[in-house]
Amino acid sequence: MAALIEYKKFTPAIGSTALLRAYELYMIQVDLATHAKDRALDDKSNRYLLKLGLDIAGKPRGSRREDLIQDYFDGMQRIIMDNAVLNLVAVFEKEVHALATQASGRAKQVVGRHYDSNQPYAASIENFVKNANEDINNLKGFCEIADACMSRSLSSDLNEIINYRNRLAHGKRFGKEIGKSVQEVLETLDQALATIRGNNTCYPRG
Repeated sequence: MAALIEYKKFTPAIGSTALLRAYELYMIQVDLATHAKDRALDDKSNRYLLKLGLDIAGKPRGSRREDLIQDYFDGMQRIIMDNAVLNLVAVFEKEVHALATQASGRAKQVVGRHYDSNQPYAASIENFVKNANEDINNLKGFCEIADACMSRSLSSDLNEIINYRNRLAHGKRFGKEIGKSVQEVLETLDQALATIRGNNTCYPRG
């Protein structure tokens, strides 16, 4: 991630209500963590820290109280950010699947209506159209199809996000850290959705 605390006090213009709700949940969690850290730093009795499960008294001598608290909440921020990415991509996948199902159904109708009845496989020509639930029932497959309508930069950004989601889902056993903030993840996913819906310009790929 670009920074442990990169929360901004404004909401970007986002077309997907579902993605926006997921991002708002992230903002609430960041706010709660920030207030908790401030309270922990102010509470010299350390009782609040004990309620959080952080025993300052049990730490090695020489460790600065403020540093221990900062490290604790930095770790919490990382978890919040990673969970936000997982949640945003899950919402994105759900919406992409719905659009793919819709597109597949309409494509079958178009092919069935306009394919000449005297051509090969005329009686079953609709079977040549991919089924969103059987043939490409995964996010990678949906994105590979949509890739033809995305700019190279958007496609690269989307792949980076999905690869990081996969890294998180497998305990960070492979892959690398992402160089985007949660807000940038949100904006990229929303732009990709708009492109898939046909609300953005479709970019020919060379």
